[in-house]
Amino acid sequence: MTLNTQLERTIGNHIVLICKWLLICFVAGCMPGISASAIASVLKISDLDGAALVARDGKFLGIVSRDKYNDKSLGNDYTYGSKYNADSILNEYGTYGSKYSEYSPFNPYSSNPPSLIRNSTVVAVLTKNVSLPGAIDPNAVLVWIKDGVDTSFGAHKENVSLDIERFNGARIVARDGTFLGKISKNEFDSDSIANEFGFGNPFGSESLFNEFGRFGNKFSNESPFNEMATQPPVIVGAHGVIGVLTSNSSIPGGVSPTLLLGWLHSQSY
Repeated sequence: MTLNTQLERTIGNHIVLICKWLLICFVAGCMPGISASAIASVLKISDLDGAALVARDGKFLGIVSRDKYNDKSLGNDYTYGSKYNADSILNEYGTYGSKYSEYSPFNPYSSNPPSLIRNSTVVAVLTKNVSLPGAIDPNAVLVWIKDGVDTSFGAHKENVSLDIERFNGARIVARDGTFLGKISKNEFDSDSIANEFGFGNPFGSESLFNEFGRFGNKFSNESPFNEMATQPPVIVGAHGVIGVLTSNSSIPGGVSPTLLLGWLHSQSY
């Protein structure tokens, strides 16, 4: 029996159990596998310190931080705070900084701006589109980062979360049996998706972060970032399949890759 056949059988056996414990809802209609709780914890921009900024296409855009030396910080003028970085919201000509891009926080009409995620909870949406729930003006965040000027805002009344921590140590496996890495924040573990020289490598052929590869391309049927994918990778724990890593909200047991990335990159204080 092939690994592919075993995976398909295991998925069938576990799908009912997954549906029982995983409440599926959506953030702005496009995040599967998440449950909502009425928590209003973010009242000032400084409360976002350490939160990860993740685009709706799954691209990591930095963390909210005033640290000029942290290479993941929006306060670092040479990395995610650079106006020349393709993955920076400060690049006014880029996908994530142009006021005309659907993925940009500066487009007042965008319905797909980036999310601010602390650990595995969406705490706000960074956008100029005031009609979106949980919207925070990106300029207010940038002013705090650059000048330390803190402002209050209306908290997101319905924070959205999924306990990604319980998937810690689980394996991500493609439907053809290809191992895609282990869910872990350990940057030194060769199997960890946090290891930028291993499964976290944006150029690796078996990396979820290779936007041109089979498993990272948002148009690939095997990618967790394709909202229409029918064969996204599964999350395998010690006793079998415990979830499906996908942006396709119609798949039962779906775990949002956006929340996974937020958990992976966010910092707790």
